[in-house]
Amino acid sequence: MSNIRILTEDQAMEIAESAAAIALKNLLESQGFQLVKTDNPTQEEEALCTVDDIAKHTNMHPGSVRRMVREGSLPHYRAGKKILLRKSEVDKALARSRGQRRK
Repeated sequence: MSNIRILTEDQAMEIAESAAAIALKNLLESQGFQLVKTDNPTQEEEALCTVDDIAKHTNMHPGSVRRMVREGSLPHYRAGKKILLRKSEVDKALARSRGQRRK
């Protein structure tokens, strides 16, 4: 009786990506590179958040977040109709707008 293991395509891709990352790390280290982990992700590495995520983060109503996006007060990205934002960019925009009245 053989022991058959089944993987989903996602599991197989995760294993392949891990193996490729390990191989790349070993290659770079063998070439004299020193890999350093950072606690502060770059803007490109920071996750994009939904309107609901930002509303919870800022203690605002989701409709207020959408209004601020529509008015151009919050930097954002679109994926089709979906609005995506970075927490750090929203925090900076809100800090700049504190004390300013709505028109």
